[in-house]
Amino acid sequence: MSSSLTPAAPTPGILPAALRLSWDASGINNLVTWIEKLGFALLSVFGIYADIIKLENVPVAWIEDMAAPEVIPAAGSFALELQKLQMKAYYDIKRDWLLAAPKMVAFIIYCCNESSILRVEAQHAAAFKLAIDDKDR
Repeated sequence: MSSSLTPAAPTPGILPAALRLSWDASGINNLVTWIEKLGFALLSVFGIYADIIKLENVPVAWIEDMAAPEVIPAAGSFALELQKLQMKAYYDIKRDWLLAAPKMVAFIIYCCNESSILRVEAQHAAAFKLAIDDKDR
């Protein structure tokens, strides 16, 4: 990675250089503070999808299909309309996650100093490459 990953102008939500994830040669880092600040930065740009930082994974509901709803023959039109709205909301969240995930990967990289990116590449090369290539889906 090169410093060309650092945006030239301030971008909404991107952490200032002093708060970006950094690692020095002796192993000293700002990881704990960075995670907290990154969570707020992601929340300001990606809303509910920032929860992946707290959860440390992607919720199953964002990546898997909704279970087929139980058909209730005697359900009234209100119950059926409510069910349709719930299904739409579920699939809207899933669709929006698929659109947000690639942007979040880039956003998180922009919130890191080159030293931390190089460290992750060196220590977790396969996982880092997969996250970049697959947009961490």
